[in-house]
Amino acid sequence: MSEKSIAEVYEDRNILAEAAARMAHELGFEVCSYVHDEWAVIAIELPTGQVSYHVRPDPTNIPAWIPERSGEHVFDDHTREEKNQRLRQFARYV
Repeated sequence: MSEKSIAEVYEDRNILAEAAARMAHELGFEVCSYVHDEWAVIAIELPTGQVSYHVRPDPTNIPAWIPERSGEHVFDDHTREEKNQRLRQFARYV
């Protein structure tokens, strides 16, 4: 098996973040995008808390159906570890 390039890894991750956002949206959870340090971010509000993913800063990485938000309170200051805990809890127990 050949190793993936960084671009391929980001492409896979971006598609997964977009698919998770679509599924969350279809289930009635709030989804939005915003810009953080020149990176696009996809955020999902799960019952277990917010999870968010930085995606390559390319306009094609944020689908048109995801609303863009701005302001101080878009991001809840979660860490990567907290995000993974929230996602794991949602996937396994909710």
